[in-house]
Amino acid sequence: MSKVFDKEEILKLIPCSDKIDYIYLAGSIMEGFGNDASDIDVFVISENPDRLAYEPTNFTREVNIQVGESFIKNIVIDSIRYDFEYYHSSSFTSLIEKLNNLNFNTENYIPRFTADEIDLLHRLKFAEPLLNKSAFNTILNNINFENLNNYLVITNIESYDGHLEDLQGALSCSDFGTSFVLLKLLLKYSLNAYLAKYGETNPGEKWLFRKLSRYAEKHGDQHLLDKYLNLLCYPFEKDKIKQYAQKTINFTQPLIIKAQK
Repeated sequence: MSKVFDKEEILKLIPCSDKIDYIYLAGSIMEGFGNDASDIDVFVISENPDRLAYEPTNFTREVNIQVGESFIKNIVIDSIRYDFEYYHSSSFTSLIEKLNNLNFNTENYIPRFTADEIDLLHRLKFAEPLLNKSAFNTILNNINFENLNNYLVITNIESYDGHLEDLQGALSCSDFGTSFVLLKLLLKYSLNAYLAKYGETNPGEKWLFRKLSRYAEKHGDQHLLDKYLNLLCYPFEKDKIKQYAQKTINFTQPLIIKAQK
């Protein structure tokens, strides 16, 4: 974490209530990707999240919105933006149970998560509790994050396979512009599947480079990052799209195979 902040002062920004179960920090700063301009992401799990989120305050720069299951309050104090996300206790518990109960050894349909749900689960990997720390850590220790890894492997491979079919169609009719875009997507899905296999889940596209860098450092595999950047920056030239497609498929297919093992 590069940004320094007072955790006790953060607690003072949240309305007092005996209906709050947990308060924790998460997000890019806690994951080690933040910088001096990063928001401070605070999560509040409560029996009445809407009331807490919409309780009036004296801050002049404040925005309240609802996104799916969450009630969000943005506050700016001394040029620092605080993002408070309030979730209902039952929804929070149900989401964790849904993840823990996933069964990948079945022919049945695997339940799906929204992008916001995946993001919330991913952030729990790096969460730091501010309230009811012992109880919160007990919950963290009982979350099956391996199921999150496997889920993202499967869903990214599904997306890869679908876009690979689209690429074949685009190439067959010489739609090179669409082919070029699809090849970038194949890079993304194959790498996200491969990284998830090794526990490096990536719900936010902007962090793919940082995730690959961390993987390269941890596993001593700088070649993976270098090859990705080389293919990502490949210039658009119609007469070379098929060559680009072959290089990209040669790079991504082994990643998909390794992710499936």
